[in-house]
Amino acid sequence: MVKVIVLGGSGAVGSVAVKTLAAQDMFSSVVIGDMNMDRAQDLVREISSGKVSAVPMDATDPGSIRKAIAGSDVVLNCVGPFYLTVKTILGTVIESGINYVDICDDVDVTLDILGMDEDAKKAGITALIGMGSSPGATNLLARLAHDTLLDETDSIDIFHTHGGEAVEGEGVIAHRFHCMSIDIPMFLDGKLTYVKYFDEDGIALRQTFDFPVVGRDIPLYPYPHP
Repeated sequence: MVKVIVLGGSGAVGSVAVKTLAAQDMFSSVVIGDMNMDRAQDLVREISSGKVSAVPMDATDPGSIRKAIAGSDVVLNCVGPFYLTVKTILGTVIESGINYVDICDDVDVTLDILGMDEDAKKAGITALIGMGSSPGATNLLARLAHDTLLDETDSIDIFHTHGGEAVEGEGVIAHRFHCMSIDIPMFLDGKLTYVKYFDEDGIALRQTFDFPVVGRDIPLYPYPHP
């Protein structure tokens, strides 16, 4: 049986992960690691399962992280914004020798933590980064389509529309402002290039798209999801 701790487990994404994992028989213990213990305990009571518990965790403090994750088989990191937190968390998890998954969606720190690959290998652990919906499932589905459905692939465009959710995580708001202020990597005409959200090169990439169910002529903007 597996013990998993969900860091940021009472947040918008983390709470869904906790509920999903708690419903799986393979997990004997699902721990919520969070700074907001009131919200974490509310979630424990809502799920009402003997295998779900909560511990305090400060994502900026390696000692707090280390104490919270001790004894876990897997760490699922849902603490955003990732540009502020992921390096400290992943580094601490690697030092603790625990397998790791996150939903990191900030491209600048994604490139940084890819450089921690050798550290993870030396620690004998697996660290999967960017395994949310975008990045994550979208990238895997694009690769699956390329490998199994298409004879040739000229380009892959990932269009992501969302908004108006009942719950919007605090980290998501910071993430959006961050993404509009950094260089945006785009693979164009066979070359990796960088554009700015508000500059002419970024504005030139704006377009509209007809999304099923959502609507027609939905505005699209370049965005630095890995």
